[in-house]
Amino acid sequence: MNLAAFLNDKIARYADRLALRYNFNDITYAQLGEKINNLAARLKKAGIKKGDIVHVYLPNSPEGLISIFAIQKIGAIAGPVNTWFKSEELLYLLRDSGAKALIIDSLYCQAFEKIEPDLPDLKLVIEHGENPQSSRPSLSEWIEDGPNERVSVPITGSDPAFIFYTSGTTGDPKGVLLSHQGVIADATQVNER
Repeated sequence: MNLAAFLNDKIARYADRLALRYNFNDITYAQLGEKINNLAARLKKAGIKKGDIVHVYLPNSPEGLISIFAIQKIGAIAGPVNTWFKSEELLYLLRDSGAKALIIDSLYCQAFEKIEPDLPDLKLVIEHGENPQSSRPSLSEWIEDGPNERVSVPITGSDPAFIFYTSGTTGDPKGVLLSHQGVIADATQVNER
């Protein structure tokens, strides 16, 4: 099983139930699924494909969760970014991982813009915030106004779902890949306690 199939099962089973509550806004499983599909379809149309790494540099929010699931739904690898990272740390992470795309909150754009010229392999930057730069796609628009197409990519349980960077005691941080199957096993064990 993979995370896309795992989530699709939950959406079908609990469509009208509350999936998220954030700042007094409620999102049902059906609504969550629609938002994830919208973003997944847009990412795929923008050229993100299975195995590509897409980092998510957002504060804890529904948009962050939607982004992670949309990335994984198309077989790409989601890389959450520590929101305390400074420009140099972000540059290292984006270069080391070979990231193809970055989803970033406007709060962190100033740190990112210092290093953007040094990232020629980064093909897509999607911005979330009140007034995203006109040169960048708006995450909110991609989530809300997507084509609402179901995206289907063959994904196995052993395919990577996440890349997390360690904060080891010596040397530079290392990217650690977690599989779809491993993440589902962890979630299942937590729910069984």
